[in-house]
Amino acid sequence: MSLSFKAFTESFPLAREFRISRGAKTQADVITVLVSDGHYYGWGESVPHARYNESIESVLAQLEEKKGAFANVCDTEDLLTLLPAGSARNALDAALWDLKAKIKGKSVASLANLHTVQRCYTAQTLSIDTPEGMKNQALEIKNAPLIKIKLDEHQVLERLAAIHEASPQSRLIVDANEGWQVAMLNELLPDMA
Repeated sequence: MSLSFKAFTESFPLAREFRISRGAKTQADVITVLVSDGHYYGWGESVPHARYNESIESVLAQLEEKKGAFANVCDTEDLLTLLPAGSARNALDAALWDLKAKIKGKSVASLANLHTVQRCYTAQTLSIDTPEGMKNQALEIKNAPLIKIKLDEHQVLERLAAIHEASPQSRLIVDANEGWQVAMLNELLPDMA
């Protein structure tokens, strides 16, 4: 089967600045990959991360360099030899799974021999802000089943208390993005439990 291939960028403005311990952004810059057998289309996307020495330009160049080889890729396993782990392979892998599922009229889960999930909870993520700002973010998604909280090393307990007050039924996940040292974690854990 011969496939056509296209990669392009898209930018999606965020409703508010999204801040983690390593920085902030106001838009999501995405690489989108589209593959087709001429009848069905498979879509995939990925966000390059500078942390892994990736940029929009480098990922597009990586995909463009291997473009000729993609025409004959029929199985996602073939990607392991074509592209290293990273955003380029991720976007193409997702597009190939999507295409294969559409051709076969099955879900990606069934193609991967995974159980179909009846209900899947997705964590809603709160961006780093003041305790009051994070409380307001939590109020916007009040009592979401699962909230992931981005934190740095400042006002940790105050932020957690404000979020818990706004959404007491939610399970909370703390994500410090490597912004904490072990000593700080050990100090905070008793009060976080």
